[in-house]
Formats: sequence, structure tokens, C-alpha cells
Amino acid sequence: MLDQSGIISEPQSMNTKNTYTIRQGLSRAPFEIRIGISLGGVLSLMAGSLLGMTVLIFMILIMSGISLFHVYSNIMKPLKVFTQNLQQYDEGGYMLNMTEGNLLELEQIDGKFRTMIHQIRKLKITLYERELEKQKIEMDYLKMQIRPHFYLNCLNFIYSMIDFGDYEHARAMTKITSDYLSYIFRNTTDRVPVLAESKHCEDYLKILLLRYPDKFTYYIEVHDEVADAEIFPFLIQVYVENAAKQALMADEKMLISVTVYPEDRDDEKYVNIFISDTGKGFPDEILCKLQNGQNISDNGKHIGIWNCMRRFQYYYGDQGEIHFSNSPLGGAVVDIHVPYKIGRSDTQE
Repeated sequence: MLDQSGIISEPQSMNTKNTYTIRQGLSRAPFEIRIGISLGGVLSLMAGSLLGMTVLIFMILIMSGISLFHVYSNIMKPLKVFTQNLQQYDEGGYMLNMTEGNLLELEQIDGKFRTMIHQIRKLKITLYERELEKQKIEMDYLKMQIRPHFYLNCLNFIYSMIDFGDYEHARAMTKITSDYLSYIFRNTTDRVPVLAESKHCEDYLKILLLRYPDKFTYYIEVHDEVADAEIFPFLIQVYVENAAKQALMADEKMLISVTVYPEDRDDEKYVNIFISDTGKGFPDEILCKLQNGQNISDNGKHIGIWNCMRRFQYYYGDQGEIHFSNSPLGGAVVDIHVPYKIGRSDTQE
């Protein structure tokens, strides 16, 4: 059957043993179109395609295994080590490296973490050293406070008064010495009320005046508004004792003065402790060291003041101020400024 172009519209096919042939005749041309399909070639092509797909699947499986191994080695395993090290540190262990492998992100985290851990460990060491320093300071001061000769002198004085029949002075000395020792041995807290500390200072001065009458006079005033403010023990007594020692060696009668008043600083309430005397004042070399915060202890001298300065720095840091000077009229001046704080205390007045 012919169409308008002269091409036979229905192709004819021929089958042989291994070949399938399609013939398309042309009415206007002296030739025809034949397409031969080899059955063996088709089977070979299908077999080759199947083999290629098998090889491709096998390669995909191999690449997947390599990728999984890479992910495990470079991501999962470092993450596992990282987590285990964190848990180990949380349980108190010590870490050298947080990660294993070459994962850049974890290495960066590792570096940051090790820096942070180093800073935390350094902070722990600093806090531990500060606690040891505090304990050493407290122990040094307690050792200094336990002065057998002072108490023996008090007992000898009481004995002498009784021996001479001066029972009134003996009773007074016994009561004051008892209160003085009670404050020292009962004081187990970190802080004490200002009023209790001032009472302790007054007991000390009274003991000296019973033994050395007319060597000095004293004036102690604590404002009611700051009577319950708390300071660390012996903050005032150290400087009162230093002034009293100067008074016992002075040729003229000295006045020892202690005043404690409230003050406002930057909208915060502070306590101003002002201690002065009318003696010769601090020696120039000692005063220079005190003003620069240097150690003034030498061969057992001035241990109390130096220890007090260290305790002051520990308790108050930058919040507290202590100034040393000599008055133009003569005498040593200690001007102390500490934050107003109150709380529970075991020390009784």
C-alpha cells in the first residue's frame, strides 16, 4: 500500500535463525530500507548491562562501607571519646586530650574546652591556696594571741593583790581578765559585732590600767547605728594594743581614742573605724611600709599588724580601705572603712 510520498506504509519483516529483519520498501527509489536486529547482540547487551549494574552496585556498597568507616573514625569515634572524657572529668578524672582524630570542629572545641578546663583547674587551685592562706593567717594570729606571759602576769597581779589584801582590785582584775579570755577562746566565728570587739578592747585597756595606773587614758565610742555591724575578730584590738604598748613606754600620759561611726559611700552603707593616739606616731620607715602594704614584721615585732593587714585583704579585698598616717598634732592614726554587714554570730558581748 502506497502513501502520497511513495513509501510503502506497512513494513515487512523477515525472521531468520539469529536475526530479525524489518524491511521498508520505497516506491520511488530503487532500494529499500532494512533494519536487522541480531538476537545474540541483544542478549550480549543485556548481559553486559546486567554485569555493569552488578559492578556499580558492588562499588556503591564498597563506597558506602568506606564512607561509614570514615564517618565512624572521624566523627562518631571522636564524639564518643569527647563524651567519655567529659563524663570522666565530671567524675573527677583528669583529661589530657578531649578528642581523637582530625575533625576540625571538634579540635576547635577541644582547644576551647582544654583552655576552659585549665582555667577552672587554675581557679580551683587559687581558691584552695586562698583557703590554705586563710587558715595559715588564722593560725598565725591565734598563735600570737596565745601569749602565756600576758596571762601569767594577770594571774600574778591577782595573786599579789590578794596577798596585799587589796581584794577590790583583785576582784576587778579577775572579772576583766575572765571576760578578756572568754572573748578570745569563745570566738569561733569569722565575724563579730563591732560592739563586742570594742568591749574586748576596753577590757584589755582596763587590765593595763589596773597594772599601770595613770599611764594613759582612753575614749571608746560606738554609734548605735553600727553597733551590730560585723567585722573580723581583733581588727580594732590589734591597733589599740599597739597604741597601748607605746603609751606604756611614753614619758607623758597618752590618750587612746576609738570611734566607730556610719558613713555613706556610693549609695552603700559603710562603717568608719577611727583609731588614734597622742604619742609619737609611727616611725617613718614603718609608716612608709604600711602605706604601701608591705610586710613590716621583723624578728617577732609588728606581727599582729601585718597579720591583720593580710586578714583585712582576705575579708574585704577592694571593698575595704585602711589608711595609716601620723597626726600633725602628734600620734598615730588608723582610719578603717569597711562595708556594713550584719549576720548571726556566736560571740556574745
